[in-house]
Amino acid sequence: MTLRPLSLSLRSLLIVPFVIQLVLAIALTGYLSVRSGELAVNQVAQDLRTEITTHIVDQLRAYLAEPHQINQLNVRAIAQGNLPLGDWEATEQYFLQQLQDFKYVDSIYYGSVSGEFSGALRQPEGAHPLQVMHVRSQTPQLLQFWEVNEAGTPTRLVTEAPNFEVTQRPWFQEAVAQGQPSWGNIFTYHAFPAMAIPAMTPVFNAQGALQGVVANNFFLSQVSDFLKTLKIGQTGQAFILDRQGLLVASSSLPQPFWVKHGKAERMLASEAPTAVLQAAVAAMQRQDSDLVRQGAAQTVGFTADRAHYFLQVTAFQDDYGLDWLIGVILPDTDFLGPLYAYRSNIILLSIGALLISLMVGFYTSRWIAGPVQYLRRAARRLAAGNFHQRLPQSGIQELDDLTLSFEGMAQQLQTSFETLQQQALHDGLTQLPSRNALVTEMQRRLVRAEQDVDFQFAVFFIDLDNFKLINDSLGHLVGDRLLVEVAQRFRAALPYPAFVSRFGGDEFVVMTGAVAAIDEALDLADRLLQIMQAPVAIGDRDIYVTMSVGIVFSTMQLNSVEECLRKADIALYKAKERGKARYEVFVQEMHATVEQRWQIETALRQSLEAQQLAIAYQPVTQLSSGDMIGFEALCRWHHPQLGPVSPEIFIPIAEETGLIVALERWLLHQACAQMQHWQQQFPALPLAFMSVNISPVHVMHPTFVADIHQVLQATHLAPAALKLEVTESLMMHNPGVARERLQQVRAFGVQLSLDDFGTGYSSLSYLHQFPFNTLKIDQSFVHQLRATPHDTGIVRAIIAMAHSLNIQTIAEGIETADEAALLAQLGSHYGQGYYFARPGSADDMTRRLTAAAQRSSDRSSQ
Repeated sequence: MTLRPLSLSLRSLLIVPFVIQLVLAIALTGYLSVRSGELAVNQVAQDLRTEITTHIVDQLRAYLAEPHQINQLNVRAIAQGNLPLGDWEATEQYFLQQLQDFKYVDSIYYGSVSGEFSGALRQPEGAHPLQVMHVRSQTPQLLQFWEVNEAGTPTRLVTEAPNFEVTQRPWFQEAVAQGQPSWGNIFTYHAFPAMAIPAMTPVFNAQGALQGVVANNFFLSQVSDFLKTLKIGQTGQAFILDRQGLLVASSSLPQPFWVKHGKAERMLASEAPTAVLQAAVAAMQRQDSDLVRQGAAQTVGFTADRAHYFLQVTAFQDDYGLDWLIGVILPDTDFLGPLYAYRSNIILLSIGALLISLMVGFYTSRWIAGPVQYLRRAARRLAAGNFHQRLPQSGIQELDDLTLSFEGMAQQLQTSFETLQQQALHDGLTQLPSRNALVTEMQRRLVRAEQDVDFQFAVFFIDLDNFKLINDSLGHLVGDRLLVEVAQRFRAALPYPAFVSRFGGDEFVVMTGAVAAIDEALDLADRLLQIMQAPVAIGDRDIYVTMSVGIVFSTMQLNSVEECLRKADIALYKAKERGKARYEVFVQEMHATVEQRWQIETALRQSLEAQQLAIAYQPVTQLSSGDMIGFEALCRWHHPQLGPVSPEIFIPIAEETGLIVALERWLLHQACAQMQHWQQQFPALPLAFMSVNISPVHVMHPTFVADIHQVLQATHLAPAALKLEVTESLMMHNPGVARERLQQVRAFGVQLSLDDFGTGYSSLSYLHQFPFNTLKIDQSFVHQLRATPHDTGIVRAIIAMAHSLNIQTIAEGIETADEAALLAQLGSHYGQGYYFARPGSADDMTRRLTAAAQRSSDRSSQ
């Protein structure tokens, strides 16, 4: 029997190869589209993990900076005598107040080398969350916890813990061993389920001997609460663990520790009650078996509960020895879920296309080839990040549906990416573009300006004047609302394509579009200054705020974003130096000025710490008798390298940097102590007061009233013998707060003097609103007394007005006998100037007082 050869029909020969080709083409197209989508989604997921990790790191630094800042404040308060360690009740009240001021810390305490302990505690829950705790010398090693009422007074003993030996506590011993600010080991509480980490700083006296340790506990539950607020895809989670593998915080667990028999115990992440977290830690150890060696950020994949996840691990360290690992887990289904649906659609569409191909045959393959190529190229562009995919219609329904599905996937990926980008590039408070967005946009414009010589733009670096005073006096919530209002005004007043961004704090940066001339940019600068002329209404307050602007142009050889911002910042500093509420354009000569300013600021900090400043005293004379009645204390600075530095130079720098508060505390203490010494040494002389100039920055500082009270107590000077001199500029910013604080120190019996009256923002209403005892007539009027009758009339009017208000007057800058005589004739009570005496040292003034006392004694004996 002969076998017949296999034969096929012509239709089969035509259709079968084409069908095979079509099946392969459709399968390849589906695979490429899904694979490219996976690559794009994986990149978006990687960016999301990185962004979330960065956000966690930033928030951790914000949380963990506060405990050490509190310790630094308390060490400084102890050194300055503001925190009296001998008065333990006052110490507890001090710590209670700090607990209400700092939200991230839950207990603050101090332990002495003698075994005494005092602190305040915020319970995580309960009707009375605030407690004080102490160990007294009368009850050694007995730790007591007391509830306090709203006034901070202990009302009920909550519990006692015996055998509490302060110097043997781990936090005390570790702080002493480190000898500097540091973190202790994480511990759990026995009284309630909570976990905390102590921040400690040893306290040394002036001779370098250890006094004790000041510390505070940071409840780590706040970190877990923060992690739980994060939006990590759909079902992602984050955790933090230390190098021993113990959990610090977790977004997925009710609490990152065990509670056994009512007591909290640390939890190993590898033993956590979730399979995902256990698998994540196991993946980390497979990547590197020693957790201690894991450093730079790395990403690993793992499987748990039949689902695949990606884990990104990042090391976190700080300046105080903290060393943790941050993990961010994202399941791939959060991003690949839509792709799986698209894959099903592709399969269905491919089957439909195959059925049609069986009927249409070879001719249909020519229709299919073109759309397949389009889809392939679109998939590659999608993987490269190009989400704008518009594919042509092929006329084949199944492939057109596939195209629409692909375009829908691209649109959804674009929406997800834009949402993430919006969160990364916009400021959360003002909704303006953030610093990252500014850097990107500025880089783009610098590149364009380099390529196109006709394209020019300007950068405006803006800083709100006296914003720190507003924050310190009215609170940070008012400050935040002010920033939002400023941002809204910028957005409404500046036209497109001006780019407005918040740089940070109270700083904003505006970039113009193309400008044809410098004058056009300066007109915009004038408009920026006009924006803030109207007051900002916040609640029932009208806040007047000005701003300073530094300007730099793209034509000034800007090679980088950093250089552009640095030059604009230099111009901003120059605007503030020249009086604020103005703008300055950067010129190259400003570099030297700024470098000199930074040099002076650094030297001033060092000189203040080393107590290298000096005080010159200028006598104040009673014009009717010629007797010395008091002194004005003037700060002088002679630097070893810089030589003598004028107060007109270093005082404004001290005000801008906040050093003025420490400087004036020192000046007040020295001057008051010297005055008290002179009054005791020369009881026969009518020494009535010591005048000290006080900066508005110090008056608005929260500790101003306490500073004055502390100086008077420390020096034993009678309050009436201290005269504080303030300028009229103090009344221009927050006059309500200024008036309240001046009235408080006036209630002590301290005298108040309005300096340079008649040269600033003089208003007669200030003399009624503020409790001044003295007006100081500016020397510019005194020097013109004989030359211009007009100035004589002004001085006469000032003295007459002061008399009618029962206010004394002091004339400044008297240089001749004629000036002294005329001022006495006009009725001025006191005078000072070179005619009477130049400013001199305490020894010079002591010699003058000795001579005056001798003359007084001689007159009495005659």
